[in-house]
Amino acid sequence: MPNDEPRKHPDVRYPSATARRAERRWHRWLHAIAATWRGKRIFIAYRKDDAMGIPGRLADDLVALFGRERVYRDVSTLQGGENFLRRLHTVLADADVVLVLVGKRWLDASAAGSRRLDDPEDVHRGEIAAALTSGCRVIPVLLDGATPLAAAVLPPDIAELAALHAMELSDTRWDYDVSRLAQAIDPHRARRRFMAVGLGAAVVGGAAAAGVWVWRGTPLAKVPGNAGWPPPDSNAATARHEESGGLSLWANGSTLRMRFMDGTGDQRELARRAAKEWSRYANVHFSEVDAGFAEVRIAFKPNGGSWAYIGPAALGVAAAEATMNLGLLEFGAVLHEFGHVLGLIHENQNPGARLPWNRKMVYSQFTRDDADRQIMAPEKVSDYRPYDADSVMMHAFDASFFTDHRARGGAQQLSDSDKAFIAKLYPK
Repeated sequence: MPNDEPRKHPDVRYPSATARRAERRWHRWLHAIAATWRGKRIFIAYRKDDAMGIPGRLADDLVALFGRERVYRDVSTLQGGENFLRRLHTVLADADVVLVLVGKRWLDASAAGSRRLDDPEDVHRGEIAAALTSGCRVIPVLLDGATPLAAAVLPPDIAELAALHAMELSDTRWDYDVSRLAQAIDPHRARRRFMAVGLGAAVVGGAAAAGVWVWRGTPLAKVPGNAGWPPPDSNAATARHEESGGLSLWANGSTLRMRFMDGTGDQRELARRAAKEWSRYANVHFSEVDAGFAEVRIAFKPNGGSWAYIGPAALGVAAAEATMNLGLLEFGAVLHEFGHVLGLIHENQNPGARLPWNRKMVYSQFTRDDADRQIMAPEKVSDYRPYDADSVMMHAFDASFFTDHRARGGAQQLSDSDKAFIAKLYPK
């Protein structure tokens, strides 16, 4: 049975275990550097009779998020007459992230009366072992209530799988779980879950450098039984979802820790002012910390745009990464991002907005998909406030974006409706 030791040859000098561990760290570093410029490549490993159609469904969603060229499955990537094992090893060597799908029958799947995992020639076991030693990131994905793995019941060459943080994927909360998984894979490149638009008094443009990156897709909230929520060192209160009309909100009365990852004294003070302003009306408090876990982690990268995760979506972000970037240092822009932190959507996507868009102009500035889904389309929320043209959550668009030739947005202070609505969502 294969183990962690390489096969010995009398004429070859083999590296020590310490050297092999150092080599793996080096490979992981190379993978991380390469992935920053070409995007993450994702391989889905699974047993067909255990996953039952889930790999194809998951692959379709990941293709929509990351692009077809970034997502691989063993069946779909094969060409006619191609050697399966050779192709498999080529794809694994090129992968940055390997998702190991684990269903309820994964551990005990058998053939000829014996457990398939105990077969040294088992292809699925081999692909997991190869992934664990390649330097790429391996994420176990538990399907529809499958139990976490234990090292004691796994072959030695894949026992490490049990020590890796697992994520869940359930049919009953599919969009939510896929959104979390996409964030774990690559929070910066999950296409169609984000959007970039300019904010301020100037024209909104799809390629604006000082853009606003905002979490898109199904609103995230705590789902009972979802492993890893909140993070181990987070005392974040339970999030709300159903009773808030589809918004993703923190529990009323929450205290959110806020940590600055960089920034000057003046920049940090601007963020403190914005947080304090919202807290005047919302029963949510911000407590600044210098180290350790924080629900709100703020960076000030000047070329990184202004962006924030909406509500508890921030809890799905790796603890070492920012959950907000403030590249546009106007008070209105900073207020806008803290509005997202509290769960507010863009006012131009308020279901009651019914704005007279100049579609030709909008399509000239954004892709048609982004324009339809992320600029003009109403968010799927209920019981939202009446549209407020003066809201700080309204993006700044110049007159050319509307058929009535009226500019909109760009507020620098909370409107009366902003104050009243946030107080309704988080009553004191």
